[in-house]
Amino acid sequence: MLWNVVSGSAQIVTDGVKTIPVYKDDGHPHGLLTPGGAVEYDNTKSWYNILTARTAIGITRDNKTLVIFTVDHAMGSLGMTGGEVADILIRDYSIVNALNLDGGGSTSLAMENPSTHAAELVNVSDDILQSRYVGSNLAVFANPIQK
Repeated sequence: MLWNVVSGSAQIVTDGVKTIPVYKDDGHPHGLLTPGGAVEYDNTKSWYNILTARTAIGITRDNKTLVIFTVDHAMGSLGMTGGEVADILIRDYSIVNALNLDGGGSTSLAMENPSTHAAELVNVSDDILQSRYVGSNLAVFANPIQK
């Protein structure tokens, strides 16, 4: 029975190894199929290989730390590829399993300001001039540490 489920486009880190999906071209017999063999879906034009805003989540080996990773594609930032995100999660955060969530203008990170207790957007949206609603989201709530 499932209690908590999060969906994303791909598992980009599996057991501590980068696992970016590839298409069936270029000798990858077990890769992703392209719909109707359309040329716009191949490894040279893969969404995972373009620089864009991205959101990913990952968990450490002891299952005690959840990392929420967001990178912008605005205000001078070029964004990152899916592989670059996976590399940083493995190297800098000791992540063993990570899921790529969404990207582009859907990349948003909001947190409660500890001083005002108001929700505030932390990143700069890819859709700078026109924000949009995002139908898929993840909310994390934590109780304050008791002193």
